[in-house]
Amino acid sequence: MITPKQAEGRRNNSKLSTGPRTPMGKANTSRNPLKHGFRARTLLVPGESETELASFRSGIQQTIAPAGAIESLPTDCMVDAAWQMRRLPAIVSQILTSELYAELALQAGLEAVDLKFPVDETEECEKAEDPDKCRETVRRKAEMRAAGDNPATALGRAFMRCVNGSGALSVLSRYQVTMERSLFRCLHEIQRLQAARAGAVDMNVFLPNKATEVLESKD
Repeated sequence: MITPKQAEGRRNNSKLSTGPRTPMGKANTSRNPLKHGFRARTLLVPGESETELASFRSGIQQTIAPAGAIESLPTDCMVDAAWQMRRLPAIVSQILTSELYAELALQAGLEAVDLKFPVDETEECEKAEDPDKCRETVRRKAEMRAAGDNPATALGRAFMRCVNGSGALSVLSRYQVTMERSLFRCLHEIQRLQAARAGAVDMNVFLPNKATEVLESKD
């Protein structure tokens, strides 16, 4: 059992801790209780706006107008799926941009090899037959490589690493289908709940056939 003196000492020590001060530190500590992604408190990835997400969520909630916690659950599901679908075009664009610059860098490297230029070292161009062309080729390769590694394409490159690069767009297409199904499944559930609340339909109408038969057999 803790003594009053120890309790006082702990209170004094806690006053000395100011916690994280930088935005990155605060973001990291906000995820301390997080064990996995299924109950994450945020849908955001770096570069996305919390204000924009809040506005997006508010717009859907105002349109759906859920009543109570039961209708709020599928509404939140809709927001999650719709926000992730909204992100997909940016990922596709970033993947294609990154791959395009990687291809241009590769072409510049192959051109340097064909012309017997050094692939990376500009100072070695002084020994080439055409130093100016050598320097331009090496510079172009470096620029294309840097453009492909630009932070603006980080999300697309991160996705490619997650799927090991191969067939990234195909995986993304399947992911989009999954999100669309989730979105419309949640929308259907909201419509079912709201129709039932309005007394327009019998809740049992939407149950699977076998479940309905079991319910009818008990009447």
